[in-house]
Amino acid sequence: MTPPLGQALRMQIQLQRLFEREGFQPQPVEVGLAEDIAEEVIIEGLASTRERDFEHCVFKPFCFGFLTYTHRVPLLYRHDPSEVAGTINDLGYDEWGQLTVKATVTHPKARRATRLSVGAKILEYSITDNGGRDFFATITRAEVTDVSLVVSPCNPHALVTLRRPLDETELLIKKLVSLQSLIRTALGAPT
Repeated sequence: MTPPLGQALRMQIQLQRLFEREGFQPQPVEVGLAEDIAEEVIIEGLASTRERDFEHCVFKPFCFGFLTYTHRVPLLYRHDPSEVAGTINDLGYDEWGQLTVKATVTHPKARRATRLSVGAKILEYSITDNGGRDFFATITRAEVTDVSLVVSPCNPHALVTLRRPLDETELLIKKLVSLQSLIRTALGAPT
């Protein structure tokens, strides 16, 4: 049995051979940025959908399993670990099994991005080749490694569907948490 980390590489090699056979390599299209509305914004959207993306991959509904590990999933800008975009407040599924995200975004460019992308560790997949350019990989089991805000989406259907500034209650909670941390530090208590 191939170890899970090898699955993604094996899938990429199989897809690349099919792209070469058909003599094309699709490229994502860059999309514009939204207007900057605040230093911190709350976003909601679809991190992955059921549609085939530009890399000819399809994430099967609910393929990420039970999302018990999401507390350690980073929110990034363009899948770059050096560009943390903010924090993920919630990962879940919609009624069709598509991965949804709610997050607080602070990164100057990421908070203006209109598309999302999911980084995933592929655990199981299958290749469908119907001849011609109608081939794809169906990812049947995976683990989310990051969610990113992007300007060149691999999946044009992975959209930010809501963007808003923090409301008064959220700002107050943020200030209280910050104050609590300062008091703990002043008293020498762990934060």
